[in-house]
Amino acid sequence: MFTTINLILLLLAVVLFGATFLLYRKKSKAQNNEKIFVPISPVDLHSNKEEKKIDKIKNYIGTHFSNPDLAVSDLQNALEINAREIGQLMKSELNSTFSIYVNMVRMSEVKRLLKESNAPISEIAYKCGYSQIPHFNRVFKKETGLSPKEFKEQI
Repeated sequence: MFTTINLILLLLAVVLFGATFLLYRKKSKAQNNEKIFVPISPVDLHSNKEEKKIDKIKNYIGTHFSNPDLAVSDLQNALEINAREIGQLMKSELNSTFSIYVNMVRMSEVKRLLKESNAPISEIAYKCGYSQIPHFNRVFKKETGLSPKEFKEQI
């Protein structure tokens, strides 16, 4: 009698294990077969790889320009595009270098914030990726011919 109970429990355990295993496999196959819908905009249908890469570069810079340590290597690592190709794309598509383009993006945001906000100039400079105020003042004056304070007063 003791052996019959053990045999029944063993069979029950095997059946439970088998059922669990089959349910797991079925669920796992269903997850692997799920289709993910990714909408494609009309621009994507007609653009070539070079345009996509330059758009990725512009978007990355536009998102990360506030990082004072932003470098080509950041783009290279994030976008998996080598530094030489980044330089070539920026030169051919934007007629600019990395540092000049980043500075242009930063300066446009600085000018916008100087016009639209009452934040202190130093705070605006820090928000836009300038970690040293004297450097920021020099770059701004070179760009506009005015100091940030003069620019803000003229608005």
